[in-house]
Amino acid sequence: QYGPLVGNGIVNPLELDGKWDIFAGQYGSQGVLPGEDDQALVGGDAKFFRPQAITTDGTNLYVADGCGIRKIVIESRTVTNFAGIPNNCGYSEQSSESESRFREIKGLATDGEFLYVSDTGNCVIRKLDLWTEASEVLAGHAPDPYFDCTLVDSSEGDARFYQPLEIIHHEGLLYVADSSSTTCVVRTVDVKTGETKTVAGDKDGFCDYRDGTGTDAGFDSIDSISLMGDQIFVSEGKYINPYPDEPYYEVKFRTLDLASMLVETLAGDDLKSSLLTGTVGDGTYLYGGDLVDGKRVNPLDLDVADSDGNALFVVDAVTYTIRMLR
Repeated sequence: QYGPLVGNGIVNPLELDGKWDIFAGQYGSQGVLPGEDDQALVGGDAKFFRPQAITTDGTNLYVADGCGIRKIVIESRTVTNFAGIPNNCGYSEQSSESESRFREIKGLATDGEFLYVSDTGNCVIRKLDLWTEASEVLAGHAPDPYFDCTLVDSSEGDARFYQPLEIIHHEGLLYVADSSSTTCVVRTVDVKTGETKTVAGDKDGFCDYRDGTGTDAGFDSIDSISLMGDQIFVSEGKYINPYPDEPYYEVKFRTLDLASMLVETLAGDDLKSSLLTGTVGDGTYLYGGDLVDGKRVNPLDLDVADSDGNALFVVDAVTYTIRMLR
């Protein structure tokens, strides 16, 4: 079986035998363990509050958990609090991890030196030093999100975001899905300078489906972004059926060519699934609801990252666990 590797959103084929394990967390049990002042816990002794995104530097997993970031050592499954507190939201830029505050983290990426964070509730992109854990705003403006959440490109440090979600690091740039009910664009942030540009999607930020180049293109929504080679794959989904036993979504897959910024529709069928697989290039996507060991997983609440090339790590927000597929 092949599955996607999406550490920092990068998709590559991965040969797996299809065995799922709960890597960390307790199935169906929400919590914050270790707590703010607690020592490290291992694997199933830990509890997650609201895990939503994941990335890796090859040695550690970094998990966006509510308003905090948890660190898991892959070799030992040791879970610690890296920055912020999962169930204590806010905003602060401090040099101590116990004093950093975030407001709902929806995306993570790393270049091995820094951890880049979509601080969605504060409408900013943050940059954390992996060694000192010091944090700073890379792009956007905080701490006044209720007045500053809008769409502004800038090279002068005063860019604005509506709702930054998933992020990808690629060749010195972050690609950011800035998506809400009223805004559907892909933007870039220079990791050195913070310069922010809207590179795809309606230039005024509106959500409107159409193929095209750069800001002449449009998206209905942006659920996730993944990188394969020199293209970003964008999934757009419209939630139709609210019943969990038979989820029904209108799904489109779009491609964004990084050289030309051409946006094209790859697939546009309505999908109704228990487990559906679709192949893009040499990688395989898994989407739809899946029963893993007889327990349901919601695919829209999954994010994935690679480690050593032998396992796929998955955030399962519904059951508050980190899963591993080998």
